[in-house]
Amino acid sequence: MISKQLGQKLKKVRTELGLTLKQAAEKLGYKNYQILSSIENGNRELKATEIFRFSKVYIMDVSELLSEEVIEKKEKILWRGEPKQKGKKEIENNIRYKAKYYNLFEELLGIEKNKDYFFNINKNHIRSKNDLEELARKTRDLLSLGNRPALSLKEILEQDKGVKILYESLPEGSAMTIKSNDYGFIIVINANEVPWRRNYDLAHELFHLLTWDIFNVDELIKDQEYFADIEKMADQYASSLLLPKEETETRLRNIAKKQNKSLSLSDLIDISLDFGISTQALLYRMVYLNYLSWEKVQDILNSTEFKEQNKKFRSDIWGVKPQSDKFIELAVKCLRKSLISRGKFAELMQIDRVDIDNYIEDLGLMDNEGQTIEIMAT
Repeated sequence: MISKQLGQKLKKVRTELGLTLKQAAEKLGYKNYQILSSIENGNRELKATEIFRFSKVYIMDVSELLSEEVIEKKEKILWRGEPKQKGKKEIENNIRYKAKYYNLFEELLGIEKNKDYFFNINKNHIRSKNDLEELARKTRDLLSLGNRPALSLKEILEQDKGVKILYESLPEGSAMTIKSNDYGFIIVINANEVPWRRNYDLAHELFHLLTWDIFNVDELIKDQEYFADIEKMADQYASSLLLPKEETETRLRNIAKKQNKSLSLSDLIDISLDFGISTQALLYRMVYLNYLSWEKVQDILNSTEFKEQNKKFRSDIWGVKPQSDKFIELAVKCLRKSLISRGKFAELMQIDRVDIDNYIEDLGLMDNEGQTIEIMAT
């Protein structure tokens, strides 16, 4: 099973992933890169079993690999902390692959997509710090996030607004927002980050989702100075969203009243933990609210005492590495209803087929549908 056209397609996908012949050959299990070169040049027969290996390594369905059509990518990807290494393309293809199945699961299960994501905004809504403060307030009200937005933001975005949130192992400091004509909005958070950083990153990426149609993504990618200015807006929005002005000021004042208008380092750490954000984010918010100067904040952050206390208070609450809960939940439901194969489920979860039952049990999800119940039509 080989043709010049298929060979050329395999070569195109490999180069898009940023893989050299040698690197791809090793991943595919070939003893030398000359074998892969022969396949790409249409000079060697491709076995059916090899097609499945290509599918896994190149993160594409077999049908996509064998299709004569060239699949154009419709989505734009906005990275924060874009990887410099060649692995960037592989990460992006992996996200596209998961997003496609995330969307498929929703279709198979009859889940309606929310096309009315949020509210219409323009540049007049984000020109100043006060504008960003107001946008954060409107977001909290719209999503009913309450006084501790970090605790419910993820679930509400997924359940009520249909935003696809994926947790992946990314380079340090990285996250991304994607808008796809086919799959909607996708936010990818670095699973390797600490919990409070993940909360902040989600709020930061939400700003990019809200302002997607305001800024030209291609321009942001090309002009890093321009992008840096937008990133500052996203940081301001994230801080305002996760630390509501009135609630934050109330907490600060109540503690300060009892301690002669002063706060200890442990007080600051406790407050930040309560809001589910980093102490650094709280300190920056206090600058905006005119409780501290930038100079004082820098002194605190650079002090050995602060670093030691902050580390001590947070060392026991890192928790387990997060997973893409909603994606996994939908996949399990599709498996229970026999809408996807066990092989496909194992591939997407990156586990062996023999471990599927234990994997589902460990997640605390039922592994069968139970009895069916007829309902009366209304």
